[in-house]
Amino acid sequence: MNPNLENPVDFDQLEDRKRFFIFGNDDIRDKLHPMLCARFPTRFYGFLTEKRVDERHADSAYSFRYWEEALPLLGPGDYVFITRVIDEVMEGLVDRGVRIGLPFNIRTIYATYETPTFLHFCKTWLNGRGIALDIGGNTGLTGAMLAGFCEHVHIFEANPEMERAIHGTVCGLNNISVIMKAVSRTSGTAVIYPVGTNNTSMVARDKVDPVRVPCTSIDDFCREEKVVPAVIKIDVEGVDGEVILGAERTIAAHRPLLFLEHPLANAQVYNTDLELAEEALALLRQTHRLLAYPTMDQLLPAEAMGMPLERFLGEHTYYPVNVAAIPKE
Repeated sequence: MNPNLENPVDFDQLEDRKRFFIFGNDDIRDKLHPMLCARFPTRFYGFLTEKRVDERHADSAYSFRYWEEALPLLGPGDYVFITRVIDEVMEGLVDRGVRIGLPFNIRTIYATYETPTFLHFCKTWLNGRGIALDIGGNTGLTGAMLAGFCEHVHIFEANPEMERAIHGTVCGLNNISVIMKAVSRTSGTAVIYPVGTNNTSMVARDKVDPVRVPCTSIDDFCREEKVVPAVIKIDVEGVDGEVILGAERTIAAHRPLLFLEHPLANAQVYNTDLELAEEALALLRQTHRLLAYPTMDQLLPAEAMGMPLERFLGEHTYYPVNVAAIPKE
């Protein structure tokens, strides 16, 4: 992968760019275009094409320019999102001092009902420093997001079938390590089962197609690798409590920020131990204050985002999907 290729996760990272272009001719281009115009309304300067085409298309008010002919007019301050990686094009842009990036992560983040909530958490609480642990990495998207707000990210994913997808998502990001292990309360091995699209769980209702995988706890990993996490994200399909209790020493010693699915809500969905989920929340409350982070499919007032969890539960009849744990002063 070209070391000059970027993989932004937030438009704020591109605020210093003067002009934006898109190279490519697929549906990603058409989805990214209005997003760029909305965020930078006077900075989008049209499309670069692989082949010569009419300068204007009937379905666009923006120019379509053959990339080689446009190249002499580009330089430092310009940014090109590429939807198709072509070495010749990338080398020409880099030689002109143009920054280039993949659009797939940023388009996905803003197009879902879940990741805008996590992006809000990252922009509110993370400062660009420290190490992040992404427990339950799935396709690598949240790990890629954390990479834009932390010095280094360790992505943990139990499902061996997701390894290729993760590496595809995080390409262009040099501050990520991928660890293909489950995470729970103790180290050793774990059995996981398929749950829906791309997901696996140790506590699936239908225990079919089991896969045995290596497993670690956060406490063991941090001790063995001498890692001091600044933030831990947990999305593990029903074993949230086990992961938190397996991080007891780390949480007490280093008081990281945490972002996780609500353990009690998941205990109900996966029919797991409610007392264990309560124990995990009680552990967090000793050193952290808990905030509600509902997802965009939960129809709630805007001020519910980041509301103290106890207040949220007093005003609403169901759990927020996510909870943030913020260290007490």
